[in-house]
Amino acid sequence: MDNPCTEFTCIEFKTNTRPVRLRIQVARDAHDVDSWLERHHSNIMGLDIEWKPTLRKNQDPGRASLLQLSSGDEALLIQLFSVETTPRLLGVLADTSVVKVGVGIQDDADKLQADWAITVNGAVDIGAGMSLKRVVHRATGVVLKKEKRISLSNWEQDTLSREQIIYAGLDAWSAAEAFVASSAEICT
Repeated sequence: MDNPCTEFTCIEFKTNTRPVRLRIQVARDAHDVDSWLERHHSNIMGLDIEWKPTLRKNQDPGRASLLQLSSGDEALLIQLFSVETTPRLLGVLADTSVVKVGVGIQDDADKLQADWAITVNGAVDIGAGMSLKRVVHRATGVVLKKEKRISLSNWEQDTLSREQIIYAGLDAWSAAEAFVASSAEICT
């Protein structure tokens, strides 16, 4: 069997209930975006965004630089400055039947609308006043490393570092995983 991680960044870890092999793809172009969306017909997606931080007072935050999506144990990272949005992507993001899950997700949706005129519907915030790190640990047992040197790094650079790719992929995956785990807990 071919190794699916030769072209992508993969990490392996365990949740409270299962082993995970998260495969993270950085889209090179619009075709990569559409191909990924075509393969991932899910009614639940993790969604997050990153942008280059501003370190001066009274300076407006930069535009959203990176859109992160997840479905199952796969994540897609879209560098908004260099990868064209597609009708398929815009359709999925606007589709109310596809639940987009995150912490502070309405702020992310508002920023995508303000920065790029991208509409996100079907957003569900799982934070309830808690950080993503705390929500994910409670729901899945996974401890997210949220290092400032990565979260405050340059998300506009042409080539993301392996640390940035893992950080961003985990953010999108963990929100959806926590949502699914919490939903399963309620149903049992």
